[in-house]
Amino acid sequence: MGPAKALAPERYRLERHLGQGGLCSVYKAWDNELERFVALKLLHPLLADQGSALQRLKREVLLASRVSHKHVVQVYDFGSLYGNHFVTMQLVEGGTLRALLNQQGRLERELALRLAREMAEGMEAIHEAGVIHRDLKPENVLLDPNLRVYISDFGLAAVAEGGSQKAAIDQDRCGTPRYMSPEQTEGQALDARSDIYSFGLILHEMWTGQQFEHQNRTAIAEDGVRELTERCLALRKEDRFESFGKARESLAQLQRARRPAGVSVTALAAGLLAVVAGVALWMKQPEPVPPIQSLEKALEMRERARTDAEHQVVAEEIERLIASNRRHAGAWAALAGVEMLLAGSTGSPQWREKARKSVEQAMAIDPMQPQVRLALAKLLTAEGQATQAVELLDQLRREGAGSGDIERVYALSLMHAGRVDEARMTIERAVAAEPKSWRHREVLASIHFREGRLDDAERQFRAVIALDSRNGNACNNLGAIQIRRGQYAKSIEWFERALREQPKAATYANVGTAYFYTGKFHLASTMFERAVSMQPNSEVYSGFLAEAARWSGDHGRATEALAQAIRQAEIALTRHPGVREVEVRLAYYHAKAGDRRKAEQLLDRVLGAEPGHRSALYARGLMHLMANRGAAALADLRRALEQGYSWHQAFGDPNWRVMEADPRWRAILHEFRGR
Repeated sequence: MGPAKALAPERYRLERHLGQGGLCSVYKAWDNELERFVALKLLHPLLADQGSALQRLKREVLLASRVSHKHVVQVYDFGSLYGNHFVTMQLVEGGTLRALLNQQGRLERELALRLAREMAEGMEAIHEAGVIHRDLKPENVLLDPNLRVYISDFGLAAVAEGGSQKAAIDQDRCGTPRYMSPEQTEGQALDARSDIYSFGLILHEMWTGQQFEHQNRTAIAEDGVRELTERCLALRKEDRFESFGKARESLAQLQRARRPAGVSVTALAAGLLAVVAGVALWMKQPEPVPPIQSLEKALEMRERARTDAEHQVVAEEIERLIASNRRHAGAWAALAGVEMLLAGSTGSPQWREKARKSVEQAMAIDPMQPQVRLALAKLLTAEGQATQAVELLDQLRREGAGSGDIERVYALSLMHAGRVDEARMTIERAVAAEPKSWRHREVLASIHFREGRLDDAERQFRAVIALDSRNGNACNNLGAIQIRRGQYAKSIEWFERALREQPKAATYANVGTAYFYTGKFHLASTMFERAVSMQPNSEVYSGFLAEAARWSGDHGRATEALAQAIRQAEIALTRHPGVREVEVRLAYYHAKAGDRRKAEQLLDRVLGAEPGHRSALYARGLMHLMANRGAAALADLRRALEQGYSWHQAFGDPNWRVMEADPRWRAILHEFRGR
């Protein structure tokens, strides 16, 4: 195989995140060149510099390309995007056999036999191509909406040489232990019969609804099915079926032997389609699922949702409810809430605009309904009008409409309005009233973090994870806390955990920040590039990318990203004037672009209104540094640190390297170390 070809960013358009594995994230993507949807499997950026991960991805393409069969996922392409390697393959929009088994348990006989036969046909084609799969398991058996089988994931496959393949015991004895054959577990030579053992484990699970245990196996009632399964599961390879062709023939005989009267395989599959539809929230069937019957059901779905893909499904379900009753103000308000979550997570102005329109619809129907006014308060806070949101919520609370949701949004609005002490006291009361609410604790943790009480913030974020193990946002924030402490290796561990739950631009940017402060500028650029690709309208990520690219020596990309950051920051201030942090960042961007007059005007405005604004003081210190005014730079650095600017971030910033020999710089370093 030749080197990975460079991919023009416009070739593939990522539609939505489908799932996350140990090495890759999988997306539904539109191929603009061939005009079709594909599954795009993107190597985790944190593994981009690990040769073994890249080789496994290449091997998947190489070996999968040998096989062309209707029950095997077809692999199309291998390339790289912003330094991250990817594979594109046939998109199977359904679920997995694992998801079906989790929901259904034991499968109906005819369905199980058909799925088994299709698996055997696909595996027969794989073996005829000279490939041993080595990781056959229910997670790697995809099902389309009609429950047709597609064998996937050749990442651990190997070429059979002379009928067998010897796994390297130390490095290549990989796979999923529960579905390994005895010889694979022991690192012995593998051949087609090793995959047949894994197949037998899947058969047992389909027939019984239980995973196979040699010492405590669940009995299979039907004789022919039991004999077939036990032959696949023989401990000695020599006692198993010699090929999937032979296993397929036995399955065909069982199918001919008996079929329940009056029940077709098609009918059985159709009956189970709804089960599959409810397994993976990312799944989108061509036939619409039955609409939810009440707003309460929609709110239950929203409570369970965590990822962007899951929230999008919730939004679609609420839209179906609205379609049946367009005068349902509560449904419009609930829809706005989900759309605001997606706007915050994705940075997409389209989601923000949708949320605004949904709130307007709700207000036009029933402006006095508490949930409608709560949705309006959320929107006002998100759009930088927190003071108005606080006034609205104050009125709601005076009317006795207090609830956990209202108190939580009230605390957030107070925080954004600068009334942090009141925000903290409000949410502390909410936590005391509902100690099992992870959402309350998440707000409390955020307030502690904002105030620099890192130990308190960490304690609350850990409590969030204890209550909600899928909370990637809490993992991301725990990583951010470690950055503030200068513990960058620990921070990356938390970020990796957050990315396993859901890849988000904010998390990639945080990984980039950790690399930046440890001097790994090339890796930092890669992470920031990923964040920008996911949220192209974020001036923050463009600014980060500009800085990292400059330090990694990519001055062309740095200039481009800096110009983009300036444009985006100016647009943001046009929409929401007077947002101090954006003004500070824009000042820094102008200074880096050489327009110090604009930079000084912006910082003078911020510091005139808030003389102790730590970010503005720090930015002004860097501006003095650029102008070779060392004494003034150090004076502003000291003031920023006194106001609570992170010591670790200040002294990890490579811009200050020019001052390392200055005794005044070393004195400040020692004075504030560890604060």
